[in-house]
Amino acid sequence: MAKMCKISSMIPKRFMIRLVCFGAVSVLAFSYWTQQPRIPSVDLSVIRRVCGQNQVIKPTCSCQERKVTPPTPQPQKSSFDKVNQTKDVPEKQHIVFVKTHKAASSTVLNIVYRFAQERGLIIILPKVGNYLNGKHLNKTNILPPPKGKKFDILCNHAIFNYTSFSSYLPADTEYIGIVREPFQRFISAMYYFRFTHTHKYLQRIPARHGSKILMKYLENPMAWEPVNPLESQTNNRMAIDFGFPAQLFHNESLFEEYLVTLNKTFRVIMVAEKFDESLILVKRFLNWNLRDVVYIVKNRARFKPRIPKIEGNS
Repeated sequence: MAKMCKISSMIPKRFMIRLVCFGAVSVLAFSYWTQQPRIPSVDLSVIRRVCGQNQVIKPTCSCQERKVTPPTPQPQKSSFDKVNQTKDVPEKQHIVFVKTHKAASSTVLNIVYRFAQERGLIIILPKVGNYLNGKHLNKTNILPPPKGKKFDILCNHAIFNYTSFSSYLPADTEYIGIVREPFQRFISAMYYFRFTHTHKYLQRIPARHGSKILMKYLENPMAWEPVNPLESQTNNRMAIDFGFPAQLFHNESLFEEYLVTLNKTFRVIMVAEKFDESLILVKRFLNWNLRDVVYIVKNRARFKPRIPKIEGNS
């Protein structure tokens, strides 16, 4: 103690004051630091490891600054593409679709057109308009295929004739048709071919309103029908489109026989009143993708025809 006093007497008074103040400040600083939460030290190796695994994170520390390019997002497949065809079974690309008048056939036609376009298939097309006139295909009414290629599909309006069709298409061609409830199809055809795509024989009926036109026609149908049955859109037109001879309309036994033949030839006969169900059936038989049969309704009447009260029609 005596030594410390002796030493302190040897230190200048001004320096002693500074030493005491510095000591007091140091004690206060140490006391404050011990009361604050400790900040853990940063392990730079962790930053390097994280930045290396995740290219999206860009380090902000100067020691890790570098240019990082975010990964390019991959396009996601549509849900329709996930509903694929049956594995190890090729899709059918050789098709005949018999386009029946006023039976939702224009909607099916556009589905087949899109399918053919996406795959570069060759369609039998008429030289003029949308009709392959007559029962027989020949060089005078169809466009020739591109050089070195053959036909794959027939889907435009054409009267069904297996002998003629099969001579232009491969042996593995699948045949598809569509039908509609006969009276409803007749009503649709009467309105359409009288007011929209006019036919002369329907223009002769002396009435202005649709319901009166129907009643006048039904009083004596053959009085208004054209001489050539192939020119009619109202007299059993579905039978004509499927190739049944018009002169044999009254031979019911031959009708039954012909239906058996069609049943052996056609893979699917769609029903307009069950359109969606029929389309799914076509998809399965042809082993198409679900996206191939997505559709927009085409050529539908803008208004619902007025049907008069007719005995026997519920």
